[in-house]
Amino acid sequence: MKKPALTPSPESEPRAPPRLLLPALLLGLAALLLYLPTLGYGFVYDDRLQILSHGFIHDPANFTAVLTGRVFAMDVLDNNRPTMLLSLMLDSLIWGKSPAGYHLTSILFHAASTILLFLLAARLAALAGLERAAARPPQTSPPAAPRPRWRIFLPATAAAGLFACHPLQTEAVCCVTYREDLLATFFLLAALHGVLRFTAARTTLRRWSWGAGVILCLILTSGAKEIGAAGPFLVALLAALLVHRPPPRELRTNHRHAGTPPAKLRDWLLLTGLAFLAAGGVLAARFLLEPGASDVFLFKPTLAAASRWEVLVSLQPRIWTWNLGQLLWPVHFCADYTAGALAGIPTVPARLATLGALGLLAAGLWRNRAALPGAALLSLSLLVVANFIPIYHPMADRFLYLPMAGLALWLTATLARWWPDGRRAKILLAAVIIFATAVWGARTLCREAVWENSLTLWTQTLCDNPHSTVAANGLAYALFDNGRYADAETAWRHSLRLSGGQYADPWAGRAMVLEVLGRKTEADADLRRAVALDSRYKTAEAMRAGMVFEEPHIRRILPVLIRQQPAP
Repeated sequence: MKKPALTPSPESEPRAPPRLLLPALLLGLAALLLYLPTLGYGFVYDDRLQILSHGFIHDPANFTAVLTGRVFAMDVLDNNRPTMLLSLMLDSLIWGKSPAGYHLTSILFHAASTILLFLLAARLAALAGLERAAARPPQTSPPAAPRPRWRIFLPATAAAGLFACHPLQTEAVCCVTYREDLLATFFLLAALHGVLRFTAARTTLRRWSWGAGVILCLILTSGAKEIGAAGPFLVALLAALLVHRPPPRELRTNHRHAGTPPAKLRDWLLLTGLAFLAAGGVLAARFLLEPGASDVFLFKPTLAAASRWEVLVSLQPRIWTWNLGQLLWPVHFCADYTAGALAGIPTVPARLATLGALGLLAAGLWRNRAALPGAALLSLSLLVVANFIPIYHPMADRFLYLPMAGLALWLTATLARWWPDGRRAKILLAAVIIFATAVWGARTLCREAVWENSLTLWTQTLCDNPHSTVAANGLAYALFDNGRYADAETAWRHSLRLSGGQYADPWAGRAMVLEVLGRKTEADADLRRAVALDSRYKTAEAMRAGMVFEEPHIRRILPVLIRQQPAP
C-alpha cells in the first residue's frame, strides 16, 4: 500500500484551525503581562547612548537614509541593521525619549512572536500527526480517522510556553538596543507563515501575494540582524516540505480535493531563488557598503581563540554545552560573560555533550519530517552567532532568543509524533507544561527586575561575574549618576585593576569623578592616559562622534578637557 503523503490538502488544513486562534491570543497576552513591569524601567547599557545622547534616531530626515539603504555607508550605531534603526525611529516619533514606549514596543514584538510560534507549531503538530497516522497499520488506525485535538494543542502550547516564559529571553526583551533579536525572530516567523499560505493558495494571484510578503519579511529579517542569513534556507526547507500535491485517495474526505490546483515545482523554485536574492542582497550591502574608517568602531572583532580550529574543537563546544545547560536548567545569568563562565566545563565532556545533543536532535527527525523546520532553525541560528566568524561578544543570553523558537518547534513535532496516547499521558504532558511555565515565569520575573536601571543591572552583573571590566565600569557610571562620587571612584579603580589599565573609558570616567571631588591634578593625569589609549577622548566633539560618553558626562568632564588644550 502506498504511504500517505505528509502534506494535507488546502481544504483539510489551509490555515491554523479557528479553535487555536483564541489560545494563541491568550498566550500572546500572557507573554505581554509577564513583561509588563518593564514599562516602568529606564534605559540601560547602550540604550542611554543611542537614545538619550545620540541624535540620529530622533531626526526624521534620516528616514530616507534608512529606507534606501544609504545608512549602510554611514558611521552611526547599528548602521548595518536598518530594520532596528527604523523601529527605534518610529518609537522616537511616538514616544520621544520616554523609556516606557520603547519597552512597550519590545514587549509587543515578543508577544506577537509568541502568537506566530504557537500557530506555526500547531501546523507542524498536525503534520506530525499525519506522519504518526501513516505509520500505523491500516486495520488499527484508518487514515480517515480524525486526529485528537489535544495532540495539536498541548505540544503547541508547550512550544509557546517555552518560548514566552523562559528566563533566557529577558535580555532581548528588557534591553531596548537588543531588540534586533526580537525583530529578526518576528519577521522570520512571519516569513514561514507566509510560506504556509503560499503553498496552500488556490490561485496564482493569492499565491504570489503571499510570496511577496515572504520576500519582504526576509528583507526585514536580514536588516534586523545577520541571523537573516538562515532565512532563505528555512524558506526552502519549509516550502519543499509543504508544497501541495493532490492528496492520496486514503486522505481524501471531500470531493473538492480533486480539483485543487497544486503549487507547481517552478513556484517553489522561484520563491526559493527570490528568497536567497533578497536576503543575500541585504547582507551583501551590509559588508560592501560599510564605511572604511569609523569613529564609533575603532576596532574590529577578533577570534575568541587562537585559530578557527581551536574555536571548532575547544571553545565552541564548551559554549554550546553552556547553552544547553541554560536551556534545561536556567539559573545562572549575566549581562557580560567572560572566560570564567566556561571554567567549569572541560573540553572533552563538552564535545561529548555537543555530539549527544546533535544525536538527540537527529533522533527527533526519525520518521518525522515535521520536526525538520525546528531542527534547521535551531541549528542555523546557533551557527550564525558561533565564533567561527569573529564577533564582539563570544556568548550572550540574547543569542538564544531565536534558537529558542527552533527548539520549541522541534519539541512540538517530536511530542506530537511520539508522545503516547491515553488519558494518563495527556494529563502528564499538561502537568509538565503547567509546572515548567510556572517555574520559568517566576524566574523570568526575578531576572527582568535586574534590568530596571543601570545601578541594579551592573550591581547584579558584578555579583554574577566579578571579573567583568564592563560591569565594574558600568557600575561606576551608575554610582556617579546617583551622586555617590566616592563609591564611583572606588568602582573605577576596581575596573582599572581588572583591565590592567588597558582601556581608556575607566581612565576618562575616573578623571570625571576626580574633577568633581576637587582632585584636579589627578584628573588631568587620568584623562591624559585615556587620550593616549583612545584619541576620541581628546575633545568633546570627538566624544560625541565616537559615542564614548553620554552628554551629561561630557559636560561634567569639560573643565578637564579645557585644561588639556594647549595655550594659544
